[in-house]
Amino acid sequence: MLCTRKLSCNDNPIPADIRLVPEGQSSRILGAHIGNNTNEMEPWLPIVERIETILERCSEMHPTMEAKRHMINLTMGSITQYLTAANGMPEHIVKRLTKLQSTFLNAPINKETLAADITQGEKRMFDLQAL
Repeated sequence: MLCTRKLSCNDNPIPADIRLVPEGQSSRILGAHIGNNTNEMEPWLPIVERIETILERCSEMHPTMEAKRHMINLTMGSITQYLTAANGMPEHIVKRLTKLQSTFLNAPINKETLAADITQGEKRMFDLQAL
């Protein structure tokens, strides 16, 4: 198809101004990465690096637990939301971000308590497993 630019022998060729993406490569359309047999990690690596950079910068301010909760909700929640909805989040990325979240919190409180609803008197921390 890439050589002939036709779906079948009887079809008209696809116009030359339309980009065809080879197998194994993805094309970014409206922020989503679309393609066949692509590396699902590729779009996530810059996002994880961006979150790491932001949280490192935030930790230099020595934030309180409540401030850390807000920082995690704003960074991990907002930065990952669209790509997760468009492409899904690979399990490896969920584990990496969960570890990053745990390291940033550095809290003696278990994850279930932090993720519990505010109506139960808890913190309602962003839960990556729920995605």
